[in-house]
Amino acid sequence: MKESKLAELALADDAIWEEPVSLTSETVYGYDYPTSCLSQTIQNAVNEFLEFTQVPEALAGSVGLAAATLSCQHTADVVLDSQKQFPISLYFLIQQNTGERKSTVSRYFLKALEQWEDDQHHESHGDEDGFDHHRLKYEDSTHESLIMDIASGRKSVALWSDEAALILGGTSLKENSALAYLGTLNKAFHSDKIVHRRKQAESAELSGYRLSCCLMMQEQVMGHLLNLGSKNGGTGLAEGTGFLTRFLFAAPKSIIGTRNYREAPDQVPMMEEFNKKILHHLNKPVPKNWSEIKKIRLTPDAKKLWIAEHDRIEQLCAPGNELEGYEGLASKYGEQIARISGVFCAFEDKEDQITPATMNSAIDLARWHFSEARRITGAGIINKELRNAIQLKDWLIDHFLENKSDHVTASHILNFGPTNLRNAKARDEALVILKKHGHVNLKEDFRTVLIKLNPKLIPSVANANLANLD
Repeated sequence: MKESKLAELALADDAIWEEPVSLTSETVYGYDYPTSCLSQTIQNAVNEFLEFTQVPEALAGSVGLAAATLSCQHTADVVLDSQKQFPISLYFLIQQNTGERKSTVSRYFLKALEQWEDDQHHESHGDEDGFDHHRLKYEDSTHESLIMDIASGRKSVALWSDEAALILGGTSLKENSALAYLGTLNKAFHSDKIVHRRKQAESAELSGYRLSCCLMMQEQVMGHLLNLGSKNGGTGLAEGTGFLTRFLFAAPKSIIGTRNYREAPDQVPMMEEFNKKILHHLNKPVPKNWSEIKKIRLTPDAKKLWIAEHDRIEQLCAPGNELEGYEGLASKYGEQIARISGVFCAFEDKEDQITPATMNSAIDLARWHFSEARRITGAGIINKELRNAIQLKDWLIDHFLENKSDHVTASHILNFGPTNLRNAKARDEALVILKKHGHVNLKEDFRTVLIKLNPKLIPSVANANLANLD
C-alpha cells in the first residue's frame, strides 16, 4: 500500500523519537526527608525503626509524627497572637504504592495507641450500648458516620488508613457525595462546629473535638482524589474546596529492590520511650471545656522566625513570582508551621513556649512538605498549564486513533480540540510543554503548523495504521 508523504515523514521521525518524559513529576523526586527536624523522641524512634525495617524515611517520619499528634492533640493549642489560636492536629496525605510496607509502618507506630484502646475497653468491661467510646481511629467511615461516632465517643481521634481507597472508595466518594465529605474534613481541621441534621435519620451536633488525618494511598488513588470533579481540565473539588491546603504531602521515592534483610534487635529502647510518651498523653483527659486547654506560645525570637518565613512565602506568591498559582497551598503554610511546632512542644512535654530551635525544625519540615505538595499537586493536576498539556495529549491520541491520521494542524485544535484549549494562548502553552517532554514535534508547512505525536505514545494498532496510510 502506497504511503503518503506525511506517513513517510512519520516513519522517518520514528527513528529519532526518544522515550517521552512523563508529564507528571512522580518520577522526579524532591530533596531528602529531614528526619533530623523531628522532635527528639520521634526522631529517635524513627531512626531505630529504620535500622531494621527498610522503608522510605519520609514514610516512617510522617507516620511517626502522625501517631504522636493523635496522642497529644487534645492536650494543647498553639497561639500566635490574641486572635490566632490553632489546634495542633495535623493532616497527612502520603502516596506510596503497593509493596512499600505502609501497613508495617502503621502497625509499628500505632502499637501503643491500639494497646491503649484495648486496655480502655477491658477496664470499662465493654460498653453497654455496644459502641466503643474509647476508639481512637476511624477508617471505613462516611462523613455522616464519622460525625455521629465522634459526637458519641472520644473527642480526640484520627481518620487513619494505610489503604485510603477504603475511604475514598468505600464511602462512594464521587461528585454527589464528595463535597459533603471534603467539607466535613475542612471544618474538622479547625475543630469547627458541625451540625448533622436528618429528618428520617439520627442527627448530631459535633463541637469541642480534635481530628487528625493520616491517609496513605497508591498513586492511582491520589490521582482520583486530585482529579475528582474536574471538568475539561478545570479545578477539581479537592483543590476548589481548599481541602488540599490542609494536608502535609509526602510521596517519597520507592526503595523496592534495595531492601536486603536486616535482623531486628531484641530490644528497641527508643521505641519504648516513644510508646511511653504516647500512653502518657493518651491518659490525659480530653477537656470538657476546651477554652481551658493549655496554650503553647512562641518566644519573641521564635515569633520573629515564624513571621519571616510566613512573609517570605507570601511574597513569592505575588504575580510573576515563583509561587504564583500556588496561593492556595501557601495560604495554610504559616499555620502548618505553628501546628508542627506545637506538636513538637506538646509531645515532648516541654515548657509552654516554642523556642527558636523548635521553630527552625518546624520550618524546615514544613518546607519539605510544601515542596512535596507543589511537586505532587503541580504535576499536571493543579498547575493549569500542565493539566492542559495532559488533556491535549489525551485528545491527540484519541484523534489519531479515530482518524487514522499522523498529524493535526494547530488551527484544528482551536476549532475542534478540548474546550478550554480553544484559544491560542492556552493551546500554545500546552504544545510547548508537550514538545519539551518529547510528546510531540511541530513542523511548519506553508502557513500552518503540523503537530505530530510521538509514536511511542500510540498503541501498536495505531502505529500499524500510520504505517499503512493510503
